[in-house]
Amino acid sequence: MSEAGSTTQTGGFFDKLFAPFREFRNRERQRQEREQAEVRRRLDAYIREVEEDYANAQQIEPKPYKELTSGEVRQGTTPSYEHVQSTGTIRLHMLLPPDQMDRAQLVQALARPMDEELPDLYDVKPHEGRSKEHGYVILGPAEQFLHTRGENWRLYVELTYSLASHGGRATINRRFYVLDIVL
Repeated sequence: MSEAGSTTQTGGFFDKLFAPFREFRNRERQRQEREQAEVRRRLDAYIREVEEDYANAQQIEPKPYKELTSGEVRQGTTPSYEHVQSTGTIRLHMLLPPDQMDRAQLVQALARPMDEELPDLYDVKPHEGRSKEHGYVILGPAEQFLHTRGENWRLYVELTYSLASHGGRATINRRFYVLDIVL
């Protein structure tokens, strides 16, 4: 009996000795959970704000460029995309008619993975280099686009363009697009 009594006394001693550490660990865990909940709340609010901004956007499901027929490529009227896995870039073709696309500028480009439970929103507008070349819009490079296989993504793209040609006066037009693609 004396051994059993000493075990409980020893257990009680260690419980008392480590109680402050356990309390500290529990407080730290609760603080981290509160911080993560706050970050998640802010991200959700930001995503809601972006979705509200793009509520009236043109919804497009572009075709992969490699799946276009030769007639669709020649006519140049089918919205499509190319995903370059090795660089993590996406090229968007034919969002606007060619004459407008020549004068268009990329204002904002955001991407959101749709397969994740808690998707993040990434800025994929090129910060170095061109955002438009040869009639297509370039998104990335972004490490999120590297080596993807069959992932569903939603892109939020804003373009501005002017209908004025040769220095004429015209207003700047804005177009918003929401594109659902598979990378």
